[in-house]
Amino acid sequence: MNKQLFGMLLLWLAVLSANCQKNQSSSYHMSNSGDGKLSTHHMTINNNGNSLEIKYAGEVRFNNDETEIQSLDPKGGLLYRKNDQKLIAETDSKGNIVYEMYDGGAKLSIESAAGKQFLANIIKDLINHGVDAKGSVERLYKKGGSSAVLNRVETLKSDYAKGIYLDHLLQQSTLASAELSTIAEKAGTLMSSDYEKARLLNKSTERFMADPQAAQAYFAAAKTIHSDYEKAKVLKGALTHNLSAELYNQAISLTRDIHSDYEKAGVLKSMIEKGKLEGENHQKLLEVVNSIHSDYEKAGVAIRLIEKGIPNKKAYDQLIKVSAQINSDYEHARVLKRLLDQPIPAGVDFDQVLGLLNLIGSDYEKAGVLKKISNKELNTEQWVSLIQATSGVSSNYEKSGILVQIARLMPKNEKTEEAYRQAAKTVSSDYEFGKVMRALE
Repeated sequence: MNKQLFGMLLLWLAVLSANCQKNQSSSYHMSNSGDGKLSTHHMTINNNGNSLEIKYAGEVRFNNDETEIQSLDPKGGLLYRKNDQKLIAETDSKGNIVYEMYDGGAKLSIESAAGKQFLANIIKDLINHGVDAKGSVERLYKKGGSSAVLNRVETLKSDYAKGIYLDHLLQQSTLASAELSTIAEKAGTLMSSDYEKARLLNKSTERFMADPQAAQAYFAAAKTIHSDYEKAKVLKGALTHNLSAELYNQAISLTRDIHSDYEKAGVLKSMIEKGKLEGENHQKLLEVVNSIHSDYEKAGVAIRLIEKGIPNKKAYDQLIKVSAQINSDYEHARVLKRLLDQPIPAGVDFDQVLGLLNLIGSDYEKAGVLKKISNKELNTEQWVSLIQATSGVSSNYEKSGILVQIARLMPKNEKTEEAYRQAAKTVSSDYEFGKVMRALE
């Protein structure tokens, strides 16, 4: 390789390294060169007085024994520096790999036993930090199978490399159920990067969900993801498959751990569309809906759940409680109107439904809900309660509009007409009062 080109690359990366080290003890950077073909990697780690720096450009491949560099990109090169140890590898004009190695102040020759051992030790460290991960896992799998790969993952320092190793195993068609579960467990316990962990799980969701034992391990790994965005992606991926009621229940529990209202609502909507809402799961899902702070997101999920169908009185009562937790008049009214589109199950406390109107401050929104109720099939007692509830509307215009509609729809009998006249007396505008009374004729 052109030494001047590689030297300029190292200088550029050194400046980048200095800037990174001002604020953190470790960093990783990857970019592409100007021609869009040569990728460059830069890693620095400073821990308890020990420093490690790895820089390389282009592809680096090690030999089968992982004791020498088999190939370098002709335009690339490799720099390794750990405390007082240093290795520079690049290609000459004939394509041969040239090494420059220092152990402390001593320069080592690649021809000497000490030099060969020095290089082999460095390559082992490079592999542990993710260099030539794809080549390494292929060689390792051929030699020792799944167990050898899983053992190596324990020693790797790079989550990126761990993901490559574990993904390589997931591409094998002969994996046993226990091996699938172990891969998910390793992802959960050995990978600290939420992005890499989620990427691995998402890439093979179908494989995990097809095996009950592996699916359990998958959800256990998902629980260790701290990022709301990444956890939501993993859960949504699982929900595209036909989950058992038990796994669906686990997904609900994990959704509770998501702090972002937006991400939580997105997962809940996926559950409603794809999941099993029978029995306790319906109640547990509603409990998670209640944990959403955003009125907009809470209302959106509640409406999606209502549209899916309300299975029984208990679910209806729970939805009433969810609605009561919404502070926005608009969103509250939106949920109530959608709820009232559904039949009111037998045994539901009608006065409890009307009581929700007291939580709505806007006369416009309150009137909209009352009009919606007036279109329901109601008995005489319920009509009387509805008419009496109109007194809670302050606006003469909105109140008269409700009463006029009620006059058209209510059954005419002594109880309803008396309640209607009493409500009409609360209209203080002569004009609106006249409209209300004429509607009763």
